[in-house]
Amino acid sequence: VLDELGFQHQSFGYPFPEERPMRVGTVGVDGEELKLHIHVIAETSPEVGEFLRFRDRLRADARLRRAYVERKRRLIEAGITESPEYADRKGHFIRAVLDSARLPD
Repeated sequence: VLDELGFQHQSFGYPFPEERPMRVGTVGVDGEELKLHIHVIAETSPEVGEFLRFRDRLRADARLRRAYVERKRRLIEAGITESPEYADRKGHFIRAVLDSARLPD
């Protein structure tokens, strides 16, 4: 389905294995093209629960959402826009949220 929508295999960084692939593409929203990285994860993977917990924390906490957006903006402003460094740096924030109830520094 993702191939039919024009999403491509990952061609940068450290490619995810095909058992847990990432695809890249764009989607038009309100006249703007948004770049997306789509991770395909098995329903039974422990990652699913972690991603849902992180999503739910962001939805429930405006302060946490703002902090996450700010973290990503700072990375981009520092010129860190490509994986794996961007994903790794962003991942530190996500891991801190999942490992504790407090807002990461």
